[in-house]
Amino acid sequence: MTLQIPGLVEDGNYTIRVEAVDGAGNGADVPFTARFLFSSSIPAVVSTVPAASPSERAFTNRPLRQVEAQLRFEGNHSDRSMIALLAPDGTPVAGRQTEAGN
Repeated sequence: MTLQIPGLVEDGNYTIRVEAVDGAGNGADVPFTARFLFSSSIPAVVSTVPAASPSERAFTNRPLRQVEAQLRFEGNHSDRSMIALLAPDGTPVAGRQTEAGN
């Protein structure tokens, strides 16, 4: 079974409710429900440490132990945003991410 929602345009929390019933009318006593957040806005990067812009400030010769980014969300937001440190060849550099609330 596939649920497609082509006209979903308003950001917010939605609930999918499924009631499974067979041809004879037998079904589960309790419907299955799942909540999800629909958000069409992309967070804006407010600042980074070390600085990532302007481009002439985005270089360092010192070893890095930590990279920080502050994101600004408009309205509802998702916890799926992330930062990644990429090596000069474009491959991700292994590390650990933590969130400080902002």
